[in-house]
Amino acid sequence: KYATFTYKVLDKMRTDFVLTGGEFISADVPVTVQSVSSSDVVAVTTQRLMDYGESYMGTSRVNLATPRELAQTGANYPREITERYLQLPQELPRRVVQQARRITTAAQTPYEKVQAIQTYLHQLAYIEVGTVPPRSADGVDYFVFDARKGNCTNFASAMAAMLRSVGVPSRVATGYIPRDWNESSGTFTLHARDYHAWAEVYF
Repeated sequence: KYATFTYKVLDKMRTDFVLTGGEFISADVPVTVQSVSSSDVVAVTTQRLMDYGESYMGTSRVNLATPRELAQTGANYPREITERYLQLPQELPRRVVQQARRITTAAQTPYEKVQAIQTYLHQLAYIEVGTVPPRSADGVDYFVFDARKGNCTNFASAMAAMLRSVGVPSRVATGYIPRDWNESSGTFTLHARDYHAWAEVYF
């Protein structure tokens, strides 16, 4: 089940990034779509820099799967998904993997693993500044075991790495949280301060 929607973007800076919400379908300007498969878009860019004041229309869709439906999905993943979204750096400290496995010991499904790791990470403190590890430390390891506080990028990176450690394909996504809503014009204004990162999970 999906909801499809069309939106207009008015650029107020020179950029080639195409803003999408949910899963990108199309735009009314020439774009380059970077993807792993036909249903897995990684990034969308315009084929030239858009100037200040230019606009485009985009169409996307949002998956409306319920938690119950997600809980019923299995782990029979396509090869192109596992090859990309289960990769982990060789230098990832072993205790990150071990902690992820401990957290998900009782989980029976990928969805339960996601919930278990999310619950664990919710115990850490959220700060807007973020946590930068020492030069010799791994970022996820330092965030989870030493700093125990961080920003959206710290949380998203830890979530993705820990999920991959237990066989659940995931990735870090970046974008914006639309906060500045103008009721009269029916528009959102996105600011640099609205930057956000989050983990996306394949079901």
